[in-house]
Amino acid sequence: QGDWSKRGYGGNWDNVISGHDDYPGFGDGALVKVAIGYTELRGDTTPATAYIDDITINGDLYELELPPPTEVYVDAAWTSQGDVDAFDPDLIWQHDAFASIQAGINAVAEDGTVNVAAGTYNEAVLIDRQLTLLGANDGVNPVTEPRGAESIIDASVIKASGVVFDGFTVTSDSGPGIYTGKTILGDQIENLQVRNNVVQVHILGIVVGNTRLATVSNNLIQNAYVGIYLHMAHDSEISGNEV
Repeated sequence: QGDWSKRGYGGNWDNVISGHDDYPGFGDGALVKVAIGYTELRGDTTPATAYIDDITINGDLYELELPPPTEVYVDAAWTSQGDVDAFDPDLIWQHDAFASIQAGINAVAEDGTVNVAAGTYNEAVLIDRQLTLLGANDGVNPVTEPRGAESIIDASVIKASGVVFDGFTVTSDSGPGIYTGKTILGDQIENLQVRNNVVQVHILGIVVGNTRLATVSNNLIQNAYVGIYLHMAHDSEISGNEV
């Protein structure tokens, strides 16, 4: 499967080990080195890396997992490894490259970064651990600066400390565009940054609840009945926003 020179070696691994010639570039004496979560093959002339889910040795099944990536990329237009290769051939489809923001969030390591390309993502994302989520306009203040194509999502719920949410357009027809905090009284989250977003909603723009040390800055909130709503938001900074 896929490009022989990069990844995706399908079929019978015994053929590679024994040096059968039905695997281009791998002749007699091809070496197979199994490490945590991946396998390196080196034949007569062609080095390569193949990623596998599990391996059976002497009848025993060993499930292998790649360590979670510290940086993930998301593009709604991607559908296969070929699309990903056109952007960055070092990325692996469904490991650190996804078409869904939530899939990227679920895959990234704690305190990692999810980079989201411009496009429309018909999903409300849940952030339940520390990470940085960057849209196509991260670092661009919509109140004072022109913006490029947007990363558009339905809504965002942040239930973890140490989250950065930067550079999105958020639309919602019902609930809050961006909601931070846990519903359990006294179980606070802290050290949040919600910045440089365009929030287009009908009711609540940004809700900061049961949170401390939050920074909500440089967000443009449009059409909302309530722009920014604070509830049990202690020691937080609200600045540079336009409602």
